[in-house]
Amino acid sequence: MDPLNPSVTVTLDKERHLVYDVDAHIAFEEVTGKQLLTVVSEIGREVLAARQEGREPDQSVFPLHVQRALLYAGLISETLDENCRPTADTLSLRQLSRLLPTPMALVPYLTEAAKALNASIAVPEDEAVPQKAPARKRNHSSGAVSVVSLESTSGLASASSAS
Repeated sequence: MDPLNPSVTVTLDKERHLVYDVDAHIAFEEVTGKQLLTVVSEIGREVLAARQEGREPDQSVFPLHVQRALLYAGLISETLDENCRPTADTLSLRQLSRLLPTPMALVPYLTEAAKALNASIAVPEDEAVPQKAPARKRNHSSGAVSVVSLESTSGLASASSAS
C-alpha cells in the first residue's frame, strides 16, 4: 500500500481500489458541490449525537446521492490519465449505480470507503510533527536581529543574535 495514498480493494465489475487522494476530493466536490471532509464531519456529528441520545441517526444526513458520490470519488484516481482525464476504465456515476442496484448494496462498500478515507487523513506515527520556525525579533535601537527558539520539552527560551 502506498503510504501517501492508502487504498482499500473492493470488487465491483472487477477488482478496484478506493483511494481518497486530492483527485478524489475534487471529484466529490464536483459531483456534490460540497467538500468531502465537511460532509464526512457532518455525518460523523449526526451519528455521534444520535448514539449519545440512544437513537438511530436520521437517514437524511447521508442521502443515497452522497453515498454514491463518496464511492465514485474513491474510485476515480486509479482511472485518470496523466492529465487527470477519465479513461475508458473510469466508471460513470450511472455505471456505478447499475453495479449497485439497491441501497443496501452500498453498505459493504461504504464500510470500505470509511476505512480508506480514515487511512488517507491519518498521520503516520513515524512522521515527525512539523516544528514552527523560530520567531525573529529586531532590536530597533541597535538594528540587530535575535532568533528566539522555544524548547518545547524544557519550557526554556534561548536567543542568539545576528547583525
